[in-house]
Amino acid sequence: MKSIFTFSLLLASITCFAQTDYTYLIDAPAKLGNEPVQAYRTLADTASKPFTKLFAHSNVHVSGRLGKRWAVLQKGDGEYVVRTSELPADMQQVVASAVPLKPLPFTPTTGKLLYTEVVQVPGVSQAELYARAKLWFANTFKSAKDVVQAEDKDAGIIQGTGFQDITVVSMGLPVREKLWYTIKIALKEGRYKYDITDFRVQNYPSQYNLNPGEPVAAESYINTDQKKGSLLSIARSARRELALAGTTMTSSITTSMSKPAAGSDF
Repeated sequence: MKSIFTFSLLLASITCFAQTDYTYLIDAPAKLGNEPVQAYRTLADTASKPFTKLFAHSNVHVSGRLGKRWAVLQKGDGEYVVRTSELPADMQQVVASAVPLKPLPFTPTTGKLLYTEVVQVPGVSQAELYARAKLWFANTFKSAKDVVQAEDKDAGIIQGTGFQDITVVSMGLPVREKLWYTIKIALKEGRYKYDITDFRVQNYPSQYNLNPGEPVAAESYINTDQKKGSLLSIARSARRELALAGTTMTSSITTSMSKPAAGSDF
């Protein structure tokens, strides 16, 4: 996509994180105050003893928040849940400014990621909605002609496959990768439906890997089960990027589809 807000999100491998009202924000560098901060690995662990303590004056990154009581900090490759009240005032303000991202929507029957919604636009013709969808593809991708694979104005369908860059963290270092996806917009009188699915991740060639191979299914790439060390860090950061991509694309589609296409009769 031509432009994208660089938010970050943390999703742990346990169910309680995915089910919680989690808000997310820009990955903000910060420094702890004069006292050490009790840190937990997951929200469930906050009912017991802390996993560790983060030293006073430690350099961290603020990744998000859980409700009003808990913040999520990243230090090195580790990510921790801490009490917001234990943070310096300036960090509390950063946490309070969190911007929400949609959770990753896994389809229960298939386990695949699918962003989908039927949006009502009363009084708007199918032809006008088709024009709006065409405009969205043109404004969103550098070359809409290369992205759009199928379009049928009479049937009211536009479908394309595109990609955008994402950044995952491997051994503490950012790594740029491609995130592929398929977008289908079906249009009828007064409503439309979008489906964003078939998410795949592909490495860019590098001096260490000249032939990175074909894209792999994102569902397996972001699965944190049984992963440790750098693989766990990659999976978690990839989850952030997928949630970011899904949130920004769905918001972009609904915003664009709510506005008349330039030169239309509507």
